[in-house]
Amino acid sequence: MSATVCIYKGRASSAIACVVALSFYLAMTMTAALAASATDIPANDPRTIAREHIETELAHVGTSVSATLLPSRHDLSDCANPVAFLQSKKFNANGRLFVGLQCQGALERTVFLPAQINVQGAYLVATTSIKQGTLVTPAMLEVRKGELTSMIESTFSEPSDAIGKMAARNIERGGIIKRAYLQQALLVRRGQPVFYEIIGSGFRISGRGEALQEGHAGDLVNVRTEGSKLLAGRLSPEGVVKVSF
Repeated sequence: MSATVCIYKGRASSAIACVVALSFYLAMTMTAALAASATDIPANDPRTIAREHIETELAHVGTSVSATLLPSRHDLSDCANPVAFLQSKKFNANGRLFVGLQCQGALERTVFLPAQINVQGAYLVATTSIKQGTLVTPAMLEVRKGELTSMIESTFSEPSDAIGKMAARNIERGGIIKRAYLQQALLVRRGQPVFYEIIGSGFRISGRGEALQEGHAGDLVNVRTEGSKLLAGRLSPEGVVKVSF
């Protein structure tokens, strides 16, 4: 594109027209430059393919996942038709993992490139001090968003995952609710009266008995009925022993 030259004879209208023309020229020049730079990276650039593969495969771990390929000794200039893969979707506390690249062409080979992951997402904090042994309620929780890379495996993202569980230790107000801090609430204790339901094809029998051991939701619990019969079933979240036939 040839240079644009504005010449005016001291009139305001001519000056304005000149400025408009120059602005249009500069805008077109910048657009062309950006378009040219976008084509500098081939569509099958190995590092781009590796980065995009990581971000796609790990998209489920947070609300936003970004990957950066770290410097590597591998020369990828002859890596034709690269195919990226992850041997494991796990990354360490520092957000590091390796992504594999299968290179085709004259020199077929597989290389592994180091990458840095950054995960943004939701986590739970305590709105009040929670004492050990307390059952967690919705009012005790607040959802916050931030950087999760170093604690993605240890936190809750949904309040429903923590509500109803029991604090295994004291949790300070404002503290992050970690999975290790909560445990399933003890629903029945040994010797405690418990309700049971016997469920079969076309029938349902309810009764009351005595729990022969303590149990959490999902545990297999033995029950002695009021008629001294022994039953075994899974403890429901409501504290009822479900016996299936």
